[in-house]
Amino acid sequence: MRFAIGNLRLRIGITFALVGAWVIAGCASKSQPKGKFTDSKNSVGQKLDRRGDEIMVCGQLFHTGAPVVLWTDPGGYDAYRTERRFSPLKDSSYAATTHDVKGINSPNRYGLRQSVLTTQQAEQVRGGGWPLELLQEKVDQFVIHYDVCGTAAQCFFILHDVRDLSVHFMLDIDGTIYQTLDLKERAWHATIANSRSVGVEIANIGAYPVDSRDDPLDQWYPHDSTGKRRIALPIYVKKGNLPADFVGRPIR
Repeated sequence: MRFAIGNLRLRIGITFALVGAWVIAGCASKSQPKGKFTDSKNSVGQKLDRRGDEIMVCGQLFHTGAPVVLWTDPGGYDAYRTERRFSPLKDSSYAATTHDVKGINSPNRYGLRQSVLTTQQAEQVRGGGWPLELLQEKVDQFVIHYDVCGTAAQCFFILHDVRDLSVHFMLDIDGTIYQTLDLKERAWHATIANSRSVGVEIANIGAYPVDSRDDPLDQWYPHDSTGKRRIALPIYVKKGNLPADFVGRPIR
């Protein structure tokens, strides 16, 4: 299976799909009836499946048209968990983490968007229940980073297991979006902008000067036998859910 992945073009397009879903969600939510728990199409106890392209906003699912893996899905990355995701299970607890990793000072890697809320609003949502309209009023930024990790799995490892940080979305090199937290949460990714923003990490090793002595691009994008560039993940990089036969190539 071979994918032609532009380092910027495709993934920025997916990001704008997320932005579009954020805007559309506001329009759709206002037309949904409240307080109705019956549905003639579905019976009580019937299992309802996701389509696989929804993001979670205030506990509600909204379609994006792009592949999405939620933290609740198999293979997802759950920033609500207090233990390290990639350490041996017996060594993953918060107590073991504080012993093994310097700089992790809280069992949580997220918090309340308190600085943009009034005291009354903070009391209203501190238990976790956010009205969608309130979140749209308070969140007005997308903060987009190159993760300098190369894959979503490696990004989550560095953020969650090593640096005591989090982000709402990670865009992997095969185009899959991983959501680690509901957008109502204050992820820890952009210091003073955290309370008003949604954080997005794009899987990309980053840009370096042409004459850089420590330029990793030749390692990450070597030529294959045909002379074309391809993505070659170093052995230390966590592959996560990338297909075993995945071959990524820059568009240019």
